[in-house]
Amino acid sequence: MSPRPTTLVLLLLAACGADNASTAVPTASTAGPTANPTPSTPATPPSAGSYELHEWGLLTVSASGTQVTAGPMRQSDAMIVVEKPVIYLHTSSALDLAIGVHPGAGYGVAEHYPPLRNADGALHWSVATTGARCADRHRYPDTCGPSGAPCEVPELPNYETADASCLRVGPHQLPLLFYRLDRDTPASLPVAIEQAGDTVRARRTPGHGQLGMAWRVTARGGEVRAIQVSIGEAAADIPEATQSVEVASMGLDAALQATGLTTEERNAFARAWSTDLFGEGITLGGGGAVERTVEEVVVEEDMPDSVPTIADVLLYLLPAADVDSVARISATPAPTRTVRSFVVRQVL
Repeated sequence: MSPRPTTLVLLLLAACGADNASTAVPTASTAGPTANPTPSTPATPPSAGSYELHEWGLLTVSASGTQVTAGPMRQSDAMIVVEKPVIYLHTSSALDLAIGVHPGAGYGVAEHYPPLRNADGALHWSVATTGARCADRHRYPDTCGPSGAPCEVPELPNYETADASCLRVGPHQLPLLFYRLDRDTPASLPVAIEQAGDTVRARRTPGHGQLGMAWRVTARGGEVRAIQVSIGEAAADIPEATQSVEVASMGLDAALQATGLTTEERNAFARAWSTDLFGEGITLGGGGAVERTVEEVVVEEDMPDSVPTIADVLLYLLPAADVDSVARISATPAPTRTVRSFVVRQVL
């Protein structure tokens, strides 16, 4: 999906359900193929009265609206779009919870679902979990907001999982809580990109969390290539992507698994992003495209192209210490375990 420099998508809370469609507040993006990742990873079975909160999302980072041309080496200002984050709850018993989303400095709520009457600043949902998965699919609105405005809500059925607990929010039983944020100013990220002509350099930015491995993914002439990259404190050239794209798809899946996401959750991430990041036929874990059923893919409009949407990117996981600067989640009572996994797609 092409980056929308001033729009930030944040969050889903997954669970379950079926009921009548409701009005939504606006986005877009599309489902990629189902993942075929590494061995099954279930959530830790929660004890009575306890639960886990899991989340994934993607941040697209681009320069601040200016073209990079030949000249002195300079650093690009980062504009962020946080796309399709999803939160899943894993419970073994019925619980009443208060879930809040508190945008970081510079971010504002642009869209959310289920709708709330007062959504200024932070979002606050009263959630009741059943301790089991939803029996039926929730019926999401097929439109939201003004015509032509970004709208993610119709795509949400694609990202339900079989291992998440069902949530009741007001009259809705559904598999997610969703929100999107806007940001119209540059933001600091763990990786600083410097460019001069065809030369691209990267270095770690001081004051951020511990950075793991990164991958450069490049699409040229209908072919997608990748290479693993280690980012240090001193600026260094990012090597050209010369290896199989599976270097990145398998590496990213392993990184997401290491954060604590279940196989179901990584499959949902793959449905959202595999084609957009790696091209058609490649899924997380390096598997080929898996035939999707109507049950797996509800939304078929605006399917991704056969090659990545953006021709040259750097992928890495946002350090856990940096996630709250985008949006902090409050939950009462507190979860016994929280997993928040955000992939950064930094445009080169």
